[in-house]
Amino acid sequence: LEEGAHSRAETLAALDDVTLTGAASSVGELLLRLPMQLTALAMGNLAQDTAQHIVNHVAQRLELPPNVTHTHERGEVRQNVPIVRVTGPVEVRMQNPRENDPNDVTVVTLLNGVSTIESQVLLGLLGRILRVVTYNELRTARQLGYVVEAGYGYLSNVDYLTAIVQGTALGADDVEQAIEAVFTKLMVKKLKHLTQEELDSYKDAVVQGLVEPPVSPSSEVSHFWYPVKLGGRCFDYRGQMLRYLNSTLVTKEKLMEAWQGVAVPAAGHRRKVTIKYFANKVPRRPDDMETKRSMAKQGVPAEATFRLLSERSAAKVFD
Repeated sequence: LEEGAHSRAETLAALDDVTLTGAASSVGELLLRLPMQLTALAMGNLAQDTAQHIVNHVAQRLELPPNVTHTHERGEVRQNVPIVRVTGPVEVRMQNPRENDPNDVTVVTLLNGVSTIESQVLLGLLGRILRVVTYNELRTARQLGYVVEAGYGYLSNVDYLTAIVQGTALGADDVEQAIEAVFTKLMVKKLKHLTQEELDSYKDAVVQGLVEPPVSPSSEVSHFWYPVKLGGRCFDYRGQMLRYLNSTLVTKEKLMEAWQGVAVPAAGHRRKVTIKYFANKVPRRPDDMETKRSMAKQGVPAEATFRLLSERSAAKVFD
């Protein structure tokens, strides 16, 4: 969904065209030809004035190539990488890029929208619950794959929830329906019966992750780099997340509402991106009747079947 991404095969093919001369000039051709802005991060027992003086001292003594000019003109730095605006369901069907790999791989991702403090907290909590429910059902109970993962993440500034299964026990098309059973039935059931003690436990885990101090220079840089990258904005976003987590707004009902909005909306189609890698060759896409039978077999509730079939029919398929 991001621009500039390439497959391993494309990257390997490009290596054949790399020469010593081209590698030496690549920085100037690919990087320094673009407008750039110096960004610095100073940490330690330095006063702000001292840190600013050091950064200015270094910046003034940078040796620029002849074709690069320094200017005081102000421009707009792109702080978030643009991604594709997915407006409806998408399905990608490809052969497993790993030669002789007997596994099918199924990745089902539900995009939410532009990230906010509220969405990071609520979807972060839902991601932790989803990880446990998915692993217990698809890995422990059903043994569908040796790799079963699920959780919350974000791409650029867009939130998402995802589930991944890799294995040989079931084909990717059927695994998609097993994941849908987790989304539309097991997670709904789990949230409905979630106790306050369980909710507090998940909240405490998120709080610990937010308040845990950096333990190395690299983790300290990572800790502060995100707001620096945003031009000095959102330095208090962790504090805002903590305040929201510790408020009375984070309830079981709020989690159920957030899950319904992303995974089981009352109307309309989800922004669902499904990627399937098939072990040998890409099979014919199952028709509606075959898919309906698979849904029933994998445990998708009957009340979700019509909406999922409608969503499937509306999907943009790339194969």
